[in-house]
Amino acid sequence: MRDTVLIIILVGVLGSLAFVSYWFFAGPGALTPSTYASGIIDPAAMRRYRQLTGVQLNVGFFSEPPFSILQDSVGLVGTSSVPLGRPNPFLPF
Repeated sequence: MRDTVLIIILVGVLGSLAFVSYWFFAGPGALTPSTYASGIIDPAAMRRYRQLTGVQLNVGFFSEPPFSILQDSVGLVGTSSVPLGRPNPFLPF
């Protein structure tokens, strides 16, 4: 009988702590998530975002002369005399 009463008291205390911590960190407004969302999302902004679905990008400017004269730098050789690094950087010094 005594163990049952202790378990009931322990469950009540833990439940109370959980409720108080939720209320403290989330606040009383957390019980109504729609209030939070309506304060953050602007309907006019959402209309503008939805209009962006019809946007098409023109990538033809990549074939124009300023971009066509660019070269790939992978084949270039470095002129520095500084070593690139240790063969195995994970070995201790």
